[in-house]
Amino acid sequence: MKQEKDFVLSLFVVFPILAAAFSMITNTNFLMSVILFLVIPSVVLSALKPGSIIKSALFSVVSIPALLTIDYISLSMGQRIIPDTIFPFKFLGTVPVEDTIWVYFMCYEVIMFYEYFFDSQKPKEYFRKKFIPLLTVSFIVPTLYFIIGFIYPAIFKIRYFYAVWGTFLLIVPLFLFLINHQKLLGKFVITGFYFFYLALCYELTALAKGWWYFPRSSEFIGWIDIGKLLFPLEEFVFWLMLFAMGFLSWYEYFDDDLR
Repeated sequence: MKQEKDFVLSLFVVFPILAAAFSMITNTNFLMSVILFLVIPSVVLSALKPGSIIKSALFSVVSIPALLTIDYISLSMGQRIIPDTIFPFKFLGTVPVEDTIWVYFMCYEVIMFYEYFFDSQKPKEYFRKKFIPLLTVSFIVPTLYFIIGFIYPAIFKIRYFYAVWGTFLLIVPLFLFLINHQKLLGKFVITGFYFFYLALCYELTALAKGWWYFPRSSEFIGWIDIGKLLFPLEEFVFWLMLFAMGFLSWYEYFDDDLR
């Protein structure tokens, strides 16, 4: 089993580089990039850990309402630009369908990676009782936010929005969770390190290919400049560094065994 996991891990280390190289030398669009960077590895993990598919797929749904809210605000404020979509419509007239597929499979792969390499899924355990309240709240809160926002549009114009949502949804839950469950720190850090590497490869490829970009005029705390590729400090901290670990803190507390 250990030899199998070592082999699979070596494949996963190589895969983002192959996906980036293929994207750079072909006319890959945003949707195809999601398939290359996220869907294919997710399928591999699903084949290796079929007992975790349903639970991981269900929990990943929690991410969608939050994504739509975050993306709607960032895109409508011009903080992030996605110039092209192959779909004829956008959610709320603003959020491309590709973005929803992207974040869903990112969350799904994080859980499946964690389950395969570090956790032990109980047979036929599809969700825990605490998951249902979380799922309900994850849909109700964004819905209420949009209802209020369409009446009072000022609440969509939040200063330093990326920093606000990243702190509230990632840093605070992760900090509170690890204080009480320090034994999971090693698993979280290793998973977080891998997805930092994956997300960095994806981010740099996306910026080089123009799948998305961040206008310099937008409001961010700071900027990361790698050659001619420019993205916000918040993107680096919250999406690349902390997203996987922050999402796992929600997953472990609401839907896993805390071990």
